[in-house]
Amino acid sequence: MNRQRPFSRYAWCGMAKPFAAALVICLSAILMPSPVISFAGSSPTPSEQWILTQARQAMTAQKYTEVQEMLLHFLSGKRDKTHYLIFFTLGNASALAGRRNEALSYYEEAIARYDADADLWLNRGKVAYDLKQFGKAGDSFHKAYILTAEEKPDLLYQTAVCRIRDGRPEEALSCLERICSTDVKEIRTDWCEALLDVYGKLGKHEDAMTVLRQLLARGGDHPRWLKRMTQLYIEDRVYDKAAAAYELYLNLTEAGREDVLRLGNLYRLGGVPLKAAVQYERILQWDSSFDDYERVVSTYLAAHRSDKAAEVLIRAIEKQSSAHLWHLLGSVEYNREEYRNAYDAFQHCLHLMPENGSAALYLGYCALKLHRWREAKEALTQASRFTGQRDAARRALAQIEERTGEKQRTAQKITRVFH
Repeated sequence: MNRQRPFSRYAWCGMAKPFAAALVICLSAILMPSPVISFAGSSPTPSEQWILTQARQAMTAQKYTEVQEMLLHFLSGKRDKTHYLIFFTLGNASALAGRRNEALSYYEEAIARYDADADLWLNRGKVAYDLKQFGKAGDSFHKAYILTAEEKPDLLYQTAVCRIRDGRPEEALSCLERICSTDVKEIRTDWCEALLDVYGKLGKHEDAMTVLRQLLARGGDHPRWLKRMTQLYIEDRVYDKAAAAYELYLNLTEAGREDVLRLGNLYRLGGVPLKAAVQYERILQWDSSFDDYERVVSTYLAAHRSDKAAEVLIRAIEKQSSAHLWHLLGSVEYNREEYRNAYDAFQHCLHLMPENGSAALYLGYCALKLHRWREAKEALTQASRFTGQRDAARRALAQIEERTGEKQRTAQKITRVFH
């Protein structure tokens, strides 16, 4: 069988389950052999045909223990010369009676006599899977696939699942690539999920990304694949592309607070602070804390959008006024050189927290910028009482004294000239 790459571009024009945890193998009922199947050029003897007919009737009546007793009695003394269908049927009766280890042993005896019955291999695979013998189960399903006249991709999927669970993802890969190739009429989502899991396990991120792009091109912006793509980009630390993919995913789903926060974090990690700030600001529609507002403000400042930072702070103050918020607004406005706004903000801060030396110092600075010497002197004198602001406040007061002194001397000179 030729191996084909999945999702040919010519045909298609194109975020946290643990590996293999989502893999589910769907097993149908134990298949019953036909009593007239021949093997190695021979058919069951008349006595074997009779006992198989009796066994089938008892199986239909769900008398599995009776079938076991009947066939074991028949095998007494002639086990080596018995047709494989006797062991096949005995294995089925044991499996349906819940005696899987015995069933597996009987299937192996049947296979030793005839190994070209696809149903026999399939039943062996089902029992081995139930016994968690995944290596044997995978080999059995693959043999059943090879012996089936009509290709059944489900058997290859079951083979892949068993090999993954047996710790052999590299052997599962060829099966999954085959069933996800373009000559398969209908490609199921769980097959694609398994293929992406294996690519991830083997570190084949480029192959996984190719598959995801082609899935999106084929089926539109499916949220499942966008979320997968986001996770791949995160693992590769390509955060800006992870954010773009995740934003598309959120546009197709009902985004909650944590989803929006995660998107903002991805944009921030991707070096796009303005987009991060926009997402952080969206969070404010939910119940928000001071930390939420501060995160928005700091991100807008990182994006050099102090105007937006000031707007957000005003909204925060309208919601709940605090000295800290007023101080932060004053700092933002001061850096924007909006000194009147900054002066008002620091005044509000001091009104709520008179012992805030930093606010007093910056209130004095604002007054200096506005040439309001008396107010500047009062604020700086207040700031000089605090250890952390004392030196800066005294230097600023000295500047005031120097400036006001120069003005006084100039005024005196003018007075003398005119008198």
